[in-house]
Amino acid sequence: MDKQTLPHHKYSYIPKQNKKLIYEYLFKEGVIVVEKDAKIPRHPHLNVP
Repeated sequence: MDKQTLPHHKYSYIPKQNKKLIYEYLFKEGVIVVEKDAKIPRHPHLNVP
């Protein structure tokens, strides 16, 4: 793909509060492995969308 056609995003779409919860869970549990399913409305273990 041509570099000019790719969107350039400076910021993440994950809110800071959700990112913090995810990082806390990662540090506590060690690893997160998830099934790729775009139709899941919410994360099964964390209270984040």
